[in-house]
Amino acid sequence: MAFTIFPYQSVGAVRFGMTPDQTETIVGKPERVKRSRFSAESTLFFCDGNLQLTFDEKTLALRSMTLYPGIKGLYLGELNLFEPDSALVINALTKADTQIRYRAGFTYFFTFGIAVKGFRGDEDDEDDRSVDVFDKTYWDIGEANFLMKPPLK
Repeated sequence: MAFTIFPYQSVGAVRFGMTPDQTETIVGKPERVKRSRFSAESTLFFCDGNLQLTFDEKTLALRSMTLYPGIKGLYLGELNLFEPDSALVINALTKADTQIRYRAGFTYFFTFGIAVKGFRGDEDDEDDRSVDVFDKTYWDIGEANFLMKPPLK
């Protein structure tokens, strides 16, 4: 199954703001559901855990999606984010985004509404790579508590 990211809108036919029932008509029944102990969110797992959809528990709106390499094709334009050459991916994203931030091992590309982990080659296994795709309201990079620093030059 391949997906295309449309920044801040959707991943394939799965759109931000959808309810769990609406997403099930596209990706099927979840394999499991996990409710967060720390926030008012719940996550539904699909595709052997390679696709995770996180919903706001109050509004039931889809807020973020996390994808892993078991999803063979995850595209941002022509770029396959799970291409075997992680350096090629991270370099292409870095050249195209002026709003890059780093935090807790993730690299955030705010132009594209994504955060990636495991693409810098400092992890033991390339299967540890992940891509988080989020809606416009998920992060506020202007918040004082969003302590991230721009990349070192």
